Amino acid sequence: MSHPLPLQASLVVWRARALRYTSLYVLLAAALLGLRYATRQTYPHLRELRASVQDLQTQRDHLELEVQTLTTGPRVLEWATSHDMLPYAQASKTAGDIAPLPAPPALAPEAGPFEVHVRWK
Repeated sequence: MSHPLPLQASLVVWRARALRYTSLYVLLAAALLGLRYATRQTYPHLRELRASVQDLQTQRDHLELEVQTLTTGPRVLEWATSHDMLPYAQASKTAGDIAPLPAPPALAPEAGPFEVHVRWK
């Protein structure tokens, strides 16, 4: 059975505990403030990166739209005629015979029938 501590001893114990807890809270608060100070440039940098990603996505969308408008049939035809190309219907054509493909090489004959021998032990 434990004996209760005298009032003076319990005050010393409680005071030591309070001092320990207070010092722990102060250390934790100092660590958190130090961490926040060390990472103070993270959030502005992250906002800048998000803005630049948004700008790049907008540029990509505009470039995709420009490519789609520049590769339409009439635009390609206009470009081809400006570079002295002729449409297939107007190009001169020559006919000719296509040579047949050479015969595939003959397969080697098999040495003999395929046999499987099974031995049971």
